[in-house]
Amino acid sequence: MKKDEYRTKADLIGELKNLRGEVARLRETEAGLRDAGALYRTLAESSPVGVFFLVKGRFRFVNTRFEESTGYRAEELIGQDSLAIVHPEDRERVRRKAVDMLKGCRTTPYEFRTITKDGGIRWILGTVASVSFHGEHAVHGNYMDISEQKETRRKLEELETLEASILDAL
Repeated sequence: MKKDEYRTKADLIGELKNLRGEVARLRETEAGLRDAGALYRTLAESSPVGVFFLVKGRFRFVNTRFEESTGYRAEELIGQDSLAIVHPEDRERVRRKAVDMLKGCRTTPYEFRTITKDGGIRWILGTVASVSFHGEHAVHGNYMDISEQKETRRKLEELETLEASILDAL
C-alpha cells in the first residue's frame, strides 16, 4: 500500500484546512503586492522630479518626468548606458560623485549637465541610492532639472556686474 492510503479522514481535513489557510495568505500577499505596485506607479509618475533605476549602469526604468526632461522616450533609454546622456565634460565627475554617494561618503546632491535628444543642454541636480530592483542590485536616481534656476542665477550675476560697473562710473 501507498503512504497516502494510511491517512485518516481527520488528517485529510486538517491538511485541507492548512491548504485553505495558505491560499488565503497567498491571496492577501497578492493583493498587497498589487497595492504596492499601484502605489509605486503613482509615486513614480506623479513625482515632480525625474526618477530612474539602473542595473549595471544601464537604464531599466525612467518615469514620465525624466522623459520630459531629456526628450527621450523610455523605450529609447531602457538598456542604454546612463552616462550617455551626461555631457561628455561632466561624465567622469558624475561617475565619481555617484560612487561617493552610493558608498555613503556624500549626502548632498550634485550638479551636472545633460544633453537632450534635440541636442540641448540642461542642468541637473541629482542623487542616487543603492536599491534592489526586481531582485537585482540597482541604483535609484532622482533627476531634477534646474536649468531655469541656473539661467536666472546667471542673469542676476550679470545685473550685479552691470550695477557695480555703473556705481564705479558714478
